[in-house]
Amino acid sequence: MKKISLNTGITMFPMPAAVISVGLGEEANLITLAYVGKVCLKPPIIAISMQPRRHSYGLIEKHGEFVINYPTKDQLKEMDYCGTRSGKDVNKWNELNLTKEQGVVVKVPMVKEFPWNMECKVIKRIEFGSHVCYFGE
Repeated sequence: MKKISLNTGITMFPMPAAVISVGLGEEANLITLAYVGKVCLKPPIIAISMQPRRHSYGLIEKHGEFVINYPTKDQLKEMDYCGTRSGKDVNKWNELNLTKEQGVVVKVPMVKEFPWNMECKVIKRIEFGSHVCYFGE
């Protein structure tokens, strides 16, 4: 089979999405990101990347913390909603009836209903063209 070049850059690279929680109290927000990946095992470091125009960008800049929340396959509707609505316009926690759960490591809330959560403190931030990459430990 002959291969063809689509000139898509990295857009065809498979990237499982996650719901990221940022901010505290009433300002807490959820955003679905596909630019999520592990960087190091010891110490455990994970990276997320988002555009500065996103509402959640200001919250992660302000607090320096985030939580990676992975839903089940039955919660994909919630994941989709968090990626298609802006926290400037809607309180996603309330709209989706999700519960803020206090973690152990960071002050940013976890999504109680999602079975897998990783609390992260930002240890490094790098600007790359259209996105800012946050490395969390």
